Amino acid sequence: MRFRRTALLLGAMSALVSTLLTPGAQASPPSASLTYWQKCTDMNDEAGRHMGTLCMDVKGAIGTQGVVGIGYWHANGVQKAVDLGITYVGNPNPPLVVYRGVVGAGGNTGTHTRTSHIGSGCVAYPVMWFSSGSGMVRRNGSCVRVF
Repeated sequence: MRFRRTALLLGAMSALVSTLLTPGAQASPPSASLTYWQKCTDMNDEAGRHMGTLCMDVKGAIGTQGVVGIGYWHANGVQKAVDLGITYVGNPNPPLVVYRGVVGAGGNTGTHTRTSHIGSGCVAYPVMWFSSGSGMVRRNGSCVRVF
């Protein structure tokens, strides 16, 4: 019985050594690790009353394709028409609108994502437009700093 255990152990060790020494069986280099950054901004209506929280998150590795997400959580008791957009720093184009809809008391837009190249520093910031008596009011959220 002891001989059989020793033989099995030696066989397993031999297979392991053979695998480690065989070209092509070596582990591939580790990929860039994914990181997650998030920044939330309290949003106020045109009268300065707290309306809700606008959040943006970035997931990925610097220098690669990643994901940028935006979402709004409504705390105010008044139903609002809301548009959400993403502005990429250094991009002269208008914000990319990713959500249009109506949010009620305690509701939210969920998180809406887009793929994007992830650089370092201030990558993007969220933009929100909401309905008011005078039309749509624009508010910018805080930039997500990637490091």
